[in-house]
Amino acid sequence: MKLKPSFIFQDLGDETVIVPVDEAAEALHGMMRVNATGAAIVRGFADGLDEAAIAAQLVERFDGVHMDRALKAVRDTAQKLRAAGLMDQ
Repeated sequence: MKLKPSFIFQDLGDETVIVPVDEAAEALHGMMRVNATGAAIVRGFADGLDEAAIAAQLVERFDGVHMDRALKAVRDTAQKLRAAGLMDQ
């Protein structure tokens, strides 16, 4: 799975706004607002990381997050991104 290119990330305090451009803008009309966890996941996909690598980053970055919970968050986010047409299968 790979996130389609063409996103602009803007940090706004406790949340991040993700704005699609080019091809991604056709799939998502508007922007996505995500918390720090969501931003880390989407950025991980944008960087070409796989689900396990992103989950490992979450475990390292956020106190008290265990691998099973991190992997579920990554998979749930990936499913939402695919449903929105923002991620290649």
